[in-house]
Amino acid sequence: MNVVVYGGAFDPLHNGHVDIIHYVLSLNRHDRLCLVPTGIPVYKDRMFFSADARCKMLQVMFGDDPMIDILDVEIQKAQPSYTIDTLSFLFGQYGATSVTLVVGFDQLFQFHRWRQFDKILSQCQLLVIPRDGIDHEKLMQAFPEELVPYQDVIHYHDVLPTNISSSRIRMMLQRDESIDDVVPDKIIPIIREYGGDESAWH
Repeated sequence: MNVVVYGGAFDPLHNGHVDIIHYVLSLNRHDRLCLVPTGIPVYKDRMFFSADARCKMLQVMFGDDPMIDILDVEIQKAQPSYTIDTLSFLFGQYGATSVTLVVGFDQLFQFHRWRQFDKILSQCQLLVIPRDGIDHEKLMQAFPEELVPYQDVIHYHDVLPTNISSSRIRMMLQRDESIDDVVPDKIIPIIREYGGDESAWH
């Protein structure tokens, strides 16, 4: 079984995430796309939206798609989430013969700092998504030497999702700015219920 894994905080889910998910589905190269919301984050104190809210956002958008599984494997853990542990679960759960991780271009250049990155890359392919506003060519000149031996499993894709970040959306919410154009309409009620401010909806 070929499994693609797209993990992240989804704090909140936004149009850039949705663009990436639709793009991966359009490739039609996998048996299952697993969306894995982060549990306890490794590099920040807490999430803006609760685990329940973030799962609901994904469920509302993609819960009916037979090609997509929304997994709470990291959310259920009492410890910080590490990709290497999630992969062990996925290989066992799905009997996967091939696993591909979806990562952003900016994440790629930090990938050698991930726990057991070398073991991850010995087991998986990376599907790298570019990000608008990043000088990709200049960044490639500083490609981490730790990742050089694994370049044959790193695949760059020519797609440009909506240029928005969850951190920017959280800031917009805190400033009472409308986010109607940057998040899917379907999840606005969830954002209202779990973390939004009524004055943000103009």
